[in-house]
Amino acid sequence: MKRVVEYPYFLRHLLVVGAVLCALGFPWALYAVVVREQGPDPIVTIVFVVALATVLVGARLMPPILMRRFFDRVARGGVLCDVCPAGFPDDKTALLIDARLSDAQAVYVHDVMTTWLGKWASDPAVREQAGDLFADGPIRSADELAGPAARGGFFVARDTDPHKGWRLVLPEENPRDPHRPYSKGLVVKVDMPSVESAGK
Repeated sequence: MKRVVEYPYFLRHLLVVGAVLCALGFPWALYAVVVREQGPDPIVTIVFVVALATVLVGARLMPPILMRRFFDRVARGGVLCDVCPAGFPDDKTALLIDARLSDAQAVYVHDVMTTWLGKWASDPAVREQAGDLFADGPIRSADELAGPAARGGFFVARDTDPHKGWRLVLPEENPRDPHRPYSKGLVVKVDMPSVESAGK
């Protein structure tokens, strides 16, 4: 089965492995140049080969372990959401609406959220009361801003494409505030498989 959720830490894993390989390879190359006349010491060579093998084996074993932990986190508290642009405070802000809501509830939550955003944009008193929308983290639960009628909605800063797709909102692993577990959480893009690949 093809996974439709992008693993968000893949690039970080590649960068760490690359940095460790450079940290091992550069000193070894420097050492080999310095001792090129008499040849490298066998003990140093063995230590280098063991360290290199450890890094390469670890690089193969770690991604499945990290992905398993990530997908366990998804299963524990992930919320699949429809995405639409918010327009305020900038064009990268998105409104996410829990996909489990009925169509009528989703439309209602969307209306409540956009009405609140309109007030926020036009009324300095509302803007002052809300403060910096994303000062505490990249995700704001809509009900903490627009009231309980907006439950099931999220405001998200810096969405890569707020005009289409679905997102998976994950809570923090160890939230400092149990009443706001999503504020410093993670938003993951969900790739919907094409009709052709869905049957495979």
